This record gives sequence, C-alpha cells and structure tokens, in this order.
Amino acid sequence: MKISQKLMALIALAALAIVLLTAVNYSKFQDVQMRSQEISDDAVPSVVLIGEISLGFATARRDVLGHIIETDTEKMKVIEAQLNEEITQVHTKIDAYRKYAGSDAGKQNIAELEKQLATWESSIKEVIHLSNGGSQDAAQEVVRNKVTPIAMKVFEQLNIATKRNLEGTDAAKAAINNSISAAISISVGLGIALIIAIIVIGLFIARSITNPLNEMRSFVVQLGNDYDFTRRLRIQNRDEIGESLTALNGLIDTLQNSLKQLSRIGRDVTGTATGLSTASHQLSATSQDVSSAASSMAAGLKK
Repeated sequence: MKISQKLMALIALAALAIVLLTAVNYSKFQDVQMRSQEISDDAVPSVVLIGEISLGFATARRDVLGHIIETDTEKMKVIEAQLNEEITQVHTKIDAYRKYAGSDAGKQNIAELEKQLATWESSIKEVIHLSNGGSQDAAQEVVRNKVTPIAMKVFEQLNIATKRNLEGTDAAKAAINNSISAAISISVGLGIALIIAIIVIGLFIARSITNPLNEMRSFVVQLGNDYDFTRRLRIQNRDEIGESLTALNGLIDTLQNSLKQLSRIGRDVTGTATGLSTASHQLSATSQDVSSAASSMAAGLKK
C-alpha cells in the first residue's frame, strides 16, 4: 500500500470517528428532545388540568357553603348559578384531561373521579334544596354527614391523578438524564477507542516510513565506508519508499557492473603492458646478440 493511501486511510478513520460520534450524539439528542416534548405536551398540561379541576371543585364547595350561609334570595340565586357554572367547568376540564389518562389505571382513575363527582353533585342538590327552603341547619347537617365525605373521595381521586402525573414527569426526567448519561458514556468510550485506533495505525504508518529510511541511511553510510557493492537493501513494502530502495539497489547494480568492467579493462591493460615489456626485453636481447655477432665478424676480418 502506498504511503499516500495509508495516510488517506488514517484520515478516513478520523472522519469515520467524527461521523460516529456525531451520529451517537444526534441519536441521543433526538431521544432527549422526544422526552422533553412528552413532558411539554403531556405531563405539564395534565398537571395543570388536575390543578384547575381541584381548584374548580374547591370553589364549588365554597359556593355550596356560601349558599347555606346567605339569606338574601337574589344572592342565593347568583351563588347557585355560579355553582352550576363551576361544576360545568370541572366536567369540561375532566373531558380535556381524559386524553392524558394513557394507561388503564389512569382511565380507571378518571372513571372513579367522575363517579364520586356525580355522587357529590347529587348530594349538593339536596343541600341547595334545603337551603332554598330556609332549612340551613338541615343543609349543614347534610354537608357534614354526606357531602363532605364524598368530597374527600373526590379529592382522593384528584390526588391519585396528581401523583400519577408527577410520577410520569419524574420518569420522563429520569429517561432524559439516562439518555444524556448514555450519550456521554458512549461518546467518551467510543472516542477513546477511536483515538487508540488512530494512534496505533498512525504509529504503524510512521514505523513503515521511518524504519526503511533508517535502514537506507545506515546502508549508505556503511557503503561509503567499505565500498562493498555486493550488499543490497531489503524491500519490505511496495510503497514510495520501497520503490526508492529498489531504484537505489538498481543504481548499486549499475555501479557494481561498471566497477567490474573497469576491473576487466584494468586487467587487460596490465596484460598488454606486460606483453609489451616482454617483447621489449626480447628485442633488446636480440639487438645485443646481433651486436655481439657483428663485433665477432669484425674481429675476424682484421685477422
């Protein structure tokens, strides 16, 4: 693999790490957003409605007592009209709350609330009738013995609904916290794993570059010291450095062949020089022989 390809692979791994971390965080963010939306769309409105129902019911109870205490007929009619309006508003808000009931337990809670509220409405009609007839003492007796116990049951169902809504809100908050914690844990764990992977791969790439370069440096230094052209560099990778080492081995082959040729030429020149020297000695000896013969002939002629 080429060095450029290794570096591109390292860059791709880093990009993949960023994409994975982004995807994980986005997924968890979507979960947190969904949970937050559930709280905003369901938990908060349901808690508000239960509070308004409780307030409306408490106001209706106050009007019942006010009707008993009041002696003015016209004011009693006004209070009775207000009471009927408040009861209507309570039923309207219960109908609005119905869609937030969710589970079977929530639906059962609403059914029981409506049942107790209907019983309470039936009992206050008796109270209003007695109060309109001037029997305030009898009306108060009905309130103490009949209306108030039923009202407590209504409040009990309202408290159950409030508790259920608060538990749902707490569960949603816990889910949000869990999602955030999971996102942090996964991001940290995945980030550490990817960083380790990048470091390991980076070290591998660095060693694949530095080791051949160090070997080449040592080889060239040793070659300059002993001129041993029989050694060759090891080719471990087929990357740019491997190609450079192959080219250097080729250069050494060329130098070695050139030196061999020079050595042969030197030997040939030495052999030729030796032959010429031998021929020169032979020619000199022949000349001496000829000179000696000529001297002998000259001496013979003189005699």
